[in-house]
Amino acid sequence: MYFHLWFQKSYRRVLTFSLPLMLILLVAFGLAKAQDFYRAEGRDFFSFWLGSHMLVSGESPYDPDAWRAGHEFYGGLKTSTASVRAYGYQLPLAVLFAPLGLLPLEWAAVLSAAFSLMAVIFSLQLVLNTAGTPIALKYLLPTAAGVFLFRPVAVTLYLGQIDTIILFLICVSLWFWQRKQWFWGGFLLALTELKPNIGPPLLLFMGLWLLYQRKWKAILGIGAAGGALFGLGCFFDPEWVQHWLATLNGFVENRMGNTPTVWGFTNWLCSLNQACSMPISIITMIVLSLGLIAALLQIKSDQPQTAVGLIIPVVLMITPYLWVYSQSILLLPLLLSWQKLINFDVPYLLKASFFIFIDLFAIILVLGSISIGADVITILVPAVTIGIFLLVGRVEARSRAI
Repeated sequence: MYFHLWFQKSYRRVLTFSLPLMLILLVAFGLAKAQDFYRAEGRDFFSFWLGSHMLVSGESPYDPDAWRAGHEFYGGLKTSTASVRAYGYQLPLAVLFAPLGLLPLEWAAVLSAAFSLMAVIFSLQLVLNTAGTPIALKYLLPTAAGVFLFRPVAVTLYLGQIDTIILFLICVSLWFWQRKQWFWGGFLLALTELKPNIGPPLLLFMGLWLLYQRKWKAILGIGAAGGALFGLGCFFDPEWVQHWLATLNGFVENRMGNTPTVWGFTNWLCSLNQACSMPISIITMIVLSLGLIAALLQIKSDQPQTAVGLIIPVVLMITPYLWVYSQSILLLPLLLSWQKLINFDVPYLLKASFFIFIDLFAIILVLGSISIGADVITILVPAVTIGIFLLVGRVEARSRAI
């Protein structure tokens, strides 16, 4: 009787929650099962799952022989590839993914795909909640479609990478900071360390801004999370840092010249001549870093979202090694720019199709990358994002001054 009364009052909320969840699970199931997505060669999720599965089974994911045996048994990457590699991620990540490691590969893939989809949806919702006024449905639907068609997001979902989860952590961190919960915002932001080519430089620049603004609780939260992650890994393997670095030996150096960063772009411009590309890359990195620091010193203490939105594209340009899926976190500065654009007196088509235009630009860069045989020119996506972010911010500042 009580359940019947509760359901009469709450059925709309139940349907509002359950129907999207069922849709997400169905899409995730399709992603995981289509052509055996996450077991096939090149799908990163298999590496995440195998590392956690080995950990919960009492094996070291950094043992090359055990890693190769795992690939042979579960049918992941080619054995020749697996024999020279081990788990390429930090051990705390394998610990946090341990619940998936306890599950069969197929069901773990379904849940992972569902988590990634929900991370994008919740990130979108968190960013939109920062707006002072509600967003009209006529803008929201084309924007949501554009977000999921954004090439880095599509590639992240295709490969089973964790970059949408990194995006979600950043958005939740900003949500806490918006509510003056500086410690917990810093704590969650520090979890981006699990993506070592993005988290540390992001935390470095953000830490400088927090230090300048004297946000000691946020800095304490970052330190607490870093210590917790290190201790979590040491609980299972006291020497996990050495083992992890050993698996990365030579890995970054061999690939950084082919990635969509300053390092890869200059290497392509210099026709793979590192004597030419390295000095240019270092100088460009220093100039971009100093310019970013100078800009951060102008950002007020109540605008952490502006600081993060500016840091993200710069980090994606100067980090030595990443692939296009890591550009998923560009959704944050792009969404912040789009929010401000909504309030401008510009045609509806520009507002509603903002992300569609970004998607078309990314596709054009793909075609260019195919023609040159390297994906280095995709660095223009974060570069254009910086331009949009600064331009929209300046227009907004002028409109307020009038």
